[in-house]
Amino acid sequence: MTGAGRFFAGDVAMIRFIERDGYDASYTTDSSVDARPAQVLGHRMVLDIGHSEYWSQRAADALRHARDGGTNLGFLASNTMAWRVRYARPHRILAYKERAARDPDQRLPSGLFPLGGAPITGTSWQRCVTPRYPALGHAVYHYYPWRPGLSLQPAWLFAGTGLVAGSQVNGIVGYELDRTSIASPLGTQVVGGGSTPCLGGRPPIGVSQSTLYQAPSGALVFSSGTMGWELGLSPVPAASPDAPHRADPRLVRLTENLFARMLSRGG
Repeated sequence: MTGAGRFFAGDVAMIRFIERDGYDASYTTDSSVDARPAQVLGHRMVLDIGHSEYWSQRAADALRHARDGGTNLGFLASNTMAWRVRYARPHRILAYKERAARDPDQRLPSGLFPLGGAPITGTSWQRCVTPRYPALGHAVYHYYPWRPGLSLQPAWLFAGTGLVAGSQVNGIVGYELDRTSIASPLGTQVVGGGSTPCLGGRPPIGVSQSTLYQAPSGALVFSSGTMGWELGLSPVPAASPDAPHRADPRLVRLTENLFARMLSRGG
């Protein structure tokens, strides 16, 4: 569920990982979920990948209903549910963003998504964008190291990864960062993350947090808190000079552990 513009700059990495590992997967888009919300119901796991910034209320409600029905959710993305939009068919998105007060439809005005989507995803965008590489002439961003939580919990997530306290996975934290907020569901656990400078110093330091929580339905919900998670699963060096040049086996195993746990339950 992402826009086509970033597909070969990052999202293709997740597709390669899914297909390489032989998962039984089907694919859709956010506009398709808005048009037919019921398509996400009844699955063991629904993944959201890429730069998942713009969400309609119908699409967000669809994933909330899926979670409440026992479907596990994985948000391997960041800047997730930052802005609420509406779809005007055919193939148009209405987004007033910072000018939400001008939206003629004030029932569900486009603008900042209520609570940043944290009640669903567990995290929300904190308005930090990592610095760019200005010499490259187009929008290419710095990515920074990700580190596991010191407790390495839950144990099943880190089993067999080789990650220890103090380990780091380079080049996967960026370029927009999500973290927990007061709207994160009760029991949301931070399992890892990283810190970065922010473009223009607003805020001076950004924090990315990877989180996991269990909904009352029993569904697990994971948020990577970073847009670069997929870059550690299958290399896309063109995404950034900082991006990994090979898959990191520790991150691959952690992601496989997550998927295995989700696919063994729910749906």
